Amino acid sequence: MKERLPLAIIGNGAAAAEAVLALRASGYSGAIDLFADNHHPPYNPMLGTYLVAGAIPLERAFPFGDERTFYQANTVTTHLGHPIVRLDAEERLLVTAQGDEHLYDRCLVASGAKTAVPPIPGLREALAERDGDFPADAASAARRVFTIQDLAGVLALKRAVDKLRETAVSGPGKGTTAPRAAVIGASFAGIKIAAVLHDSGFRVTLVEREPRLLPLAALPDCARLMEEHLLREGYELRLGASLTSVSTEATAEAGQPGVRLDFGSLPGAAHPSGDAGTACEESANQLVVNLVVVCTGTRPALSF
Repeated sequence: MKERLPLAIIGNGAAAAEAVLALRASGYSGAIDLFADNHHPPYNPMLGTYLVAGAIPLERAFPFGDERTFYQANTVTTHLGHPIVRLDAEERLLVTAQGDEHLYDRCLVASGAKTAVPPIPGLREALAERDGDFPADAASAARRVFTIQDLAGVLALKRAVDKLRETAVSGPGKGTTAPRAAVIGASFAGIKIAAVLHDSGFRVTLVEREPRLLPLAALPDCARLMEEHLLREGYELRLGASLTSVSTEATAEAGQPGVRLDFGSLPGAAHPSGDAGTACEESANQLVVNLVVVCTGTRPALSF
């Protein structure tokens, strides 16, 4: 058992950073110990799509500054790469993945959110093909299914996108076949990353279980206008689609590693043409792409 901590913070995002600033601004001068499952400064996940697009440099994704300008300036003791796996509020005890135990006086849970992964066979296994954490490990070219909620996933996706674009330009059959991508989830985040991939030269398919885009955010008429725009721009829409399995043991076009998406019929779903009450005909088959991005919402990151 280590020395008792006056104040522990679980998390390393904007909420944790703002809490540190508020504590210091209010006159608290005691010790602050911060635990996180990553190794980088507080990161803004809203900037992930801009990183993938190359619109901002990496340092712009850390709005509170680097280790020196934030942690040291605010006298925070960091335990980066030491995720909390157990929190006992009655005993006031924290346990890290490394097995370290810390008693505390007060604890702030600011652990943010994680991607809500739907129970589709093969999807969790594909996402488990993880890269190294920040700083990025370049030996991750084989990864093909991504999320964009954390920095590690965003950097892995950017490397894959850059690699596929480079191959399409300089590899065998260059200029003949654009790489393909599928985005699972037609949320705001899903549509945004789909646009980034489309602008990067990918043939993009948006996959959504509900019969329209932005099912939780837009009225049907507004969603229909966006659907028509995306179709004109060359996107493929699979709305009302029942995704039944995901497999990375597939080979995509041009000999590149691929991901196979298997679809089944979804009775009562609307066809992309807008005909209500019919199953989406395009869903009852397979789609093979070079990479997949999962944008199916988030859940609180409370695994402890």
